[in-house]
Amino acid sequence: MLGLVTTTRITHATPAAAYGHSAHRDWECDSKIPEAELKKGCKDLGRQLIEDEPGKNINIILGGGEQVLRASINDSKSGACSRTDRRDLVWDWMKTQRELKRKYKFVKDKEQLLSADNDSYILGLFANSHMPYDKDRQAGDNGHPSLSEMVGKAIDVLEQNENGYLLIVEGGRIDHANHDNLAKIALEETVALDAAIEMTKQRVNLKDTLLVVTADHSHSMSINGYPKRGNPIEGVADVTPEGFAYQTLSYINGPGYNYHRVLNQQEKENDTLKSIHTWRNLNTTENLHGRYEPHHAGFWMDYETHGGEDVPVYAIGPMAHLFHGVHEQTHVPFTIAYSTCIGPYASKCRSDKSNRVIGSHSVSTHLPEFGALTIFAGFLSVFISNYNVMYF
Repeated sequence: MLGLVTTTRITHATPAAAYGHSAHRDWECDSKIPEAELKKGCKDLGRQLIEDEPGKNINIILGGGEQVLRASINDSKSGACSRTDRRDLVWDWMKTQRELKRKYKFVKDKEQLLSADNDSYILGLFANSHMPYDKDRQAGDNGHPSLSEMVGKAIDVLEQNENGYLLIVEGGRIDHANHDNLAKIALEETVALDAAIEMTKQRVNLKDTLLVVTADHSHSMSINGYPKRGNPIEGVADVTPEGFAYQTLSYINGPGYNYHRVLNQQEKENDTLKSIHTWRNLNTTENLHGRYEPHHAGFWMDYETHGGEDVPVYAIGPMAHLFHGVHEQTHVPFTIAYSTCIGPYASKCRSDKSNRVIGSHSVSTHLPEFGALTIFAGFLSVFISNYNVMYF
């Protein structure tokens, strides 16, 4: 069994990698695919999710992006693409489930999700585009479920299968907050992801469940030195020799540059206008602690870039010892497949105590009954679980 949970659109880059193949990550709707490629039969990621394998066989799909699947929704302010083929892929998903004689449920809010039968195939779309940031969501029954609530429901559904499951979870809006230099919101979203991971650790049996937490990239966020002991991480680190305060958390680039550089006046020098800039005053609560106040950036870009340094990978459960040290990024999926005896390693598991080799590691093949893999993914994280695998 397979589950997919994200706080982004379900057709966004990370979740789409679980089921789709595309020449461009933006081909979420038919309107984004060049006409010449459409004529060749290229499918947008929304159609691949609903029509093709493995997408149509995913047991539970939760996230945002309803507009991507329904031509009847055209909210120009949502940030999501719109369909021009007049298709309603949600209706098509329900039709497919009926034809396959499956029990199913399409849900749009927290109450509908939590009350859905656990033996159903579930499609949950809780926003036209990405889901709101955790602190901004409507938390009532008719509002948006939290990431922890979505992951909890996914486990409820997937643990019905005695043969195990794979659950992929993305805390995807950490990335979006960082791109806007919104460090405080990025931290809040990371805390929400951490809560989902901790809840999962309490829910699953770690004797037969592997959890992996990693990331696909970092960001250009930096921690400035010399703040006082006990200083709030989102606060001021120190002041410059000129007396301007600077924050502990800053970015190498992004929109925070223009936000913090203030044009005071213009001087005429040699018949040329010269702009005089200074730092924004951070001694006021409004400028310093607002959640939507960007942090400092070293130079201006409309959208902050990713970083290039190594990212962490954490694991707990069976075969977790294979996730250690410094590895190439491709080590993670191959080790997941190896640990769970899937993909190229589907025939490699035996019940005897002989050894097999992955890289330079000699590993006993006498494995516990694997229940689940859960994978958690975010700016600092991916989470895997029958051997269950959970990937964050």
